[in-house]
Amino acid sequence: MAATANLNPHRISVVNPGAYRHIGEFYQGINIDMMKAFAPEHRYLEALGIEFGDFGPKADGNVEFHRNGGCAHCGSHFAYGSVFSYRRGRVNEYVAVGHICAANTFSFDDKITMRAARAKKCGERARAETNRKAKAAEAWGAFLAERPALAAATTTEHYIVADIISKGAYWGSISDKQEALVIKIAADEAEKAANPVEEKPVGTVPTLDKRASFEGVIISEKWQSNQFGDTLKMLVEVDGEDGAYRLWGTKPDSLDGTRTEDGEWVDGPGKGDRVRFDARVKASDDDAAFGFFSRPTKAVAVSA
Repeated sequence: MAATANLNPHRISVVNPGAYRHIGEFYQGINIDMMKAFAPEHRYLEALGIEFGDFGPKADGNVEFHRNGGCAHCGSHFAYGSVFSYRRGRVNEYVAVGHICAANTFSFDDKITMRAARAKKCGERARAETNRKAKAAEAWGAFLAERPALAAATTTEHYIVADIISKGAYWGSISDKQEALVIKIAADEAEKAANPVEEKPVGTVPTLDKRASFEGVIISEKWQSNQFGDTLKMLVEVDGEDGAYRLWGTKPDSLDGTRTEDGEWVDGPGKGDRVRFDARVKASDDDAAFGFFSRPTKAVAVSA
């Protein structure tokens, strides 16, 4: 297909539809039946010297497309298109335009009527959006008036509540499940405010050049895969002298669990349980309250 010049005269910002003359239609999709249906149009264009391949213009054809192979006007790819003639200087050129742009831009007689029609559409969309917002606000107000618990919950500062409320304000209502979730979150946040949890002071991972004993609570466990297989990791929160810090490393096999004499398997300590082990530790470069332990030994569960 012909390459589009660097300064595209067909681009949206400068195009003058009155400078184009409609020549014919073509199809460049992959539907065989549509190719057959458009065969008369293709023969007509070929008779004018416009060459098409099996599915659209040939690479060496004389129809100008966008540089990306799409519509010469907007650049979008399309299956159904129109060919227009355009006079560049003293030479007539052929231009390929997608069917949407052919209807929305090139159907006008000149640039003034095109821009006037576009301005009218923009005004209609703006008025429609204003009406929609007014109706949605009225509906949302009535919706909340019938649900005092929900109305009270909407003042809760929570990102999920804010998201659901914004959708309700846009559409004028929310679903029963969304309503129940907002009320639940509001109740949970009120409970947290009434009974604040005292946060532990943040400590620092000790700097040691030898193995040491550590005792803490397992915060989480996670399986990780590498070239050697799957490994179970654990995150342990340790109460240090200056506050709590966390250590990440491989969970020792001795904490996996044990089997009783009658063959019953008893799980070892997991999330929320206290453990003790010996290991080397190294603080993270990014967070003094986070570190890594390696080669743990003597790992045991500790009774609360």
